[in-house]
Amino acid sequence: MTFPETQVICDGMGVSGHSVEDIEAVTGLKKAWQWFFANTNAAIDVDTLKTLNRILGKYTVINAGSIRTIYDEPIRVPLQQGKDYYPAVPGSEAEIDQRLKEIASGKNGLLTAFELFSYIAKGQFFNDGNKRTATLFTNIYMIQNCLGIFSIPVEKKMEFYTALTGYYAEESNKDKLYDFLGSCCVTPLAKIPDKIKSR
Repeated sequence: MTFPETQVICDGMGVSGHSVEDIEAVTGLKKAWQWFFANTNAAIDVDTLKTLNRILGKYTVINAGSIRTIYDEPIRVPLQQGKDYYPAVPGSEAEIDQRLKEIASGKNGLLTAFELFSYIAKGQFFNDGNKRTATLFTNIYMIQNCLGIFSIPVEKKMEFYTALTGYYAEESNKDKLYDFLGSCCVTPLAKIPDKIKSR
């Protein structure tokens, strides 16, 4: 989907050639970002995590905002070479909340942000929208700690998926993922146009 098409959808209109699900996904992301900008001081906890998934997945995610509790239809994430990653059923909300707070209490700046992202993305806590939720959640931490903006450049999408699925497959690939995130996915606040920073 192109930027102009995304803009048209965000303006409340449909775009030919795209499914209703695609349009609803963009609309959900827009509403989640609106909530994000109105709540940049939100707590780094499981309630914020659930809220983001509930908003962005309102029309596209089964049981949006609810932590998965069953394994009757396991989540499957395609990896490389025809393999799949099947994440376990998440722990309790209390366990996830505790882990999020433990990670966020670290004083390692970007490494802490990347740890939050990878924990949420690999945990697959929701039926869908996990990477979107992880990205938004990570940005709350980034903004609160003046670290910049975390986003995946469109032109780096395949490299991102390669690094992320490599981490899904083997925990030992975490450093490769973090190297990629640090070199390609962080925009320092100094590089953000003043008209955006002032909003």
